[in-house]
Amino acid sequence: MHLSCCSLSTPPAAAPPTPPERRQELQRQLEEIRAQAHAEALSAAQTQVEKQVMNTLQAEKAAYVENLTEAIAKERIKTGDERLMVQLYRMEVKAHQLEEREKELRKRDALYREHVTKLEKKCTEFYKVTAESFQRAKKTLTTVLRVLISSRCAVTCRVRF
Repeated sequence: MHLSCCSLSTPPAAAPPTPPERRQELQRQLEEIRAQAHAEALSAAQTQVEKQVMNTLQAEKAAYVENLTEAIAKERIKTGDERLMVQLYRMEVKAHQLEEREKELRKRDALYREHVTKLEKKCTEFYKVTAESFQRAKKTLTTVLRVLISSRCAVTCRVRF
C-alpha cells in the first residue's frame, strides 16, 4: 500500500531532524548527562565523606598524642614514675575510646553508604518511571499524529485505505 501525497521525480535529500526527533535526541542527551552527573556527585560525596572521616580521626589522634606526650613529659619531671604510670593508663583508655569512636565512624560510613545505595535505587526507579512515561507519551503522540496526517492526506490527496 503506497501512501504518497505527492510524487517526486528525484529521491529526497536527507531532511533535517524533525522537532520530535530533535527533542528525543536532546532528551536522550539530557538523560545521559543527568546520569553521569548523578554518578559523579555520588562518587564525590562518598570520597568527601571518607576523607573527612579519616582527616578527623587523624587530626584527633595527632592532637591527642601530642597533648599526651607533652603532659607525660611534664609529669615525669614533676612527679616521677608513679604518676607516669597513671598517665599511661589514661592514654591507653583514651586510645581505646578513640578506637571505639573510629568503629562508630566506620558504622556511620557504612550507614551513609547504605543511604547512598538507597538513593541510587530511588533515582534508578525514578529514571525508569520517567522513561516509561516518556515512551507512553511518545507512542500516544505518534498515534495521534498518524491519525491526523492520514486524515489530512486522505482529504487532500483523496487516497483511500
